[in-house]
Amino acid sequence: MGSDTTPLLPCHPSTDDLHQAGRLQDGQGDGLEPSRPSLRGRKLHKRYFTDHAQRRRKLFGKFDLSSVFTPRDPSVTPDMTEEAIKQDTFSFTFPWVHAKAAGDNNIPDITNTPYEKQSLQIKSWETLPTLLPKLSQDRKRIRRVSEGCRYETAPSDTQPLNPPEPSPRRPSRSSTSTPTWPSVVHGLHSVSLLLLVTLLSPVGAFCPRGCKCDDMLLRSECVSADLDVIPILLNPGILELNLSHNRIKTILEGFTFYHELEYLDLSHNEVVSLGSQNFDGQRSLHTLVINNNKVSRILSRAFLGLSKLTSLDLSDNYIETIENNAFGSLGKLTVLDLSNNRIKNLTLNTFMKLRGLKVLNLCKNELKHISSAILEPLRELEELYLCSNQISVIQDFAFKSLKALEKLGLSNNKVYRIHEKAFSGLDSLKALMLKDNAFTEVPSHVLPSVKRLEELDLSINPLTTLPLGPFIHVAKLKSLYISRCENLTSIDSGAFMSLNHLSSLVLSFNPQLTSLHEDVFKPLTSLRHLVLRGNGLRTFDHSLVSTTNLQSLDLRDNSLECNCSLKWLQEASHNNTILLKIEEISCAGPEGLTGKSLSQLSEYDLACYNYVVVVASVAAASMALTLLLVTFGVLYYKNCRKMKAMVHDNWPEKIVATWKDPEYQKQVEDEEYTFHSLRGVQHIPVTVI
Repeated sequence: MGSDTTPLLPCHPSTDDLHQAGRLQDGQGDGLEPSRPSLRGRKLHKRYFTDHAQRRRKLFGKFDLSSVFTPRDPSVTPDMTEEAIKQDTFSFTFPWVHAKAAGDNNIPDITNTPYEKQSLQIKSWETLPTLLPKLSQDRKRIRRVSEGCRYETAPSDTQPLNPPEPSPRRPSRSSTSTPTWPSVVHGLHSVSLLLLVTLLSPVGAFCPRGCKCDDMLLRSECVSADLDVIPILLNPGILELNLSHNRIKTILEGFTFYHELEYLDLSHNEVVSLGSQNFDGQRSLHTLVINNNKVSRILSRAFLGLSKLTSLDLSDNYIETIENNAFGSLGKLTVLDLSNNRIKNLTLNTFMKLRGLKVLNLCKNELKHISSAILEPLRELEELYLCSNQISVIQDFAFKSLKALEKLGLSNNKVYRIHEKAFSGLDSLKALMLKDNAFTEVPSHVLPSVKRLEELDLSINPLTTLPLGPFIHVAKLKSLYISRCENLTSIDSGAFMSLNHLSSLVLSFNPQLTSLHEDVFKPLTSLRHLVLRGNGLRTFDHSLVSTTNLQSLDLRDNSLECNCSLKWLQEASHNNTILLKIEEISCAGPEGLTGKSLSQLSEYDLACYNYVVVVASVAAASMALTLLLVTFGVLYYKNCRKMKAMVHDNWPEKIVATWKDPEYQKQVEDEEYTFHSLRGVQHIPVTVI
């Protein structure tokens, strides 16, 4: 048929139904062909028409499009054969066609609109027929989007589509209500037709400026697109929608058109309320992100309809109140993030229906107490975070129902006291965070209740010392963090006893910790990672870790005296036996090496010598000097006279002449001295006559 043929839109019949009814295959004709009479053909047609009409009414009733389409049903003629029935199709015309044919001057002429793959520009609602020739390009995808609708061959897109003449059809509500058509047109101008466009477009309808729409992956991203409202022209079959970093303030009925959504991100907007039943149509949604908005209250019906939701992020809002049973419809929820809000109290019904919840984050709120009754329904909970609240005391049996809990975060509170049985019932607990609280000593009295503990964080507490055996009840501990304890001055040599499974120890930024006992790390036979950064250590001998199998050691930012005791660090770094970052280890002394990197120092700088060689050399030199002196003494004793005669014989003549001078001799005699050639100058008494 030519360009005056109305495009065909058979919807919802199954493949078997289509073949049983003699349905036209893809790519064949789209009209009726007169032929010989056939009783069987008429029966087939009647059965197909009845089935199709029921499916059509169900589909159009669901989307409220009955007044937009006008069905054009094929007529049953006496000469129709079974072959003709197989080529039979149903088509739909548009109501403005009949209104224009009836002389309604309010209906403007139909104009053509250019069709582009990634951009659909709709200037007026009459331009829709120009889009229909493109429907045959992506039948498989359109079938998925429109829940089974199948689009047949349309006229060639090289010819304009003209409105068809009204064909013989059964009486319908649309065709009998021509006098009221103008009001219907204006009433459905904005909503119904936009939905129609999105259903009929093979590229997912209109993609707004600033958005990225992928109709192959059924994904749309409108990140930082300067949107004030939720776009309604996107492909209604999209599975993932990201609307983050916009200025959206309301979500009222904004997702009515997107029933297939599985992932929705509304983070970093200005949403002030979630309302009631705004997500009623999102039966397939499994992830909902609404963090960094301005939501202050969660109504009891806010999440009605989200029966498949597994992850809900409401962090960084202004939530103060959560109404009873607000999460009642979220039976499959596994992750709930309520951190960084203003929640002060939780009711007994807040988590009543969340029996499958695995992760609950309540950090950065204003909670002061932990009620076991509130947490009682959460028997499958594996991770609970209560950090950055105002909790000061933890009562007995506070977590008694949380048998499956593996991680408990109580960091950055004001906890100074934990009752002895506070952790009773936490049989599966593996990680306990007590960082940044008010503990003056290790709460070892509560540790027997968590014997399976593998990770413990006691950082940023006013601890003064680590005594003997505070961790003896948690022998399975693998990671221990004791950092930024400004009052920590000493660690007992048996502080880590029984921790033979410990593989990671962090003792960093404790400025008053200046020395370590030589046996302090001896029990840690499984130690692999040791962090001692930012302490006041002056030395670190190899004997401290000789019994461990260290893989990494951090000694940066200490007050190390660079001497020969640190020579082993250079060797370990050079041999790659330990990860050290030796180039960042600097010296605090002695004076000539202050500020220098340990990697730049030589053996001479570190005053490292081979003491055996030095001692042997000194001994040899001493013996040689002694032997030389003895030899000289013996020779002098045996040859003393000869040496004197030799000296006298070789004495300078001037000196000898001086000695022979009478005046000199007289002077010598006057002073009672005389000179003997062989004995030298001697004092002899002189008798004056």
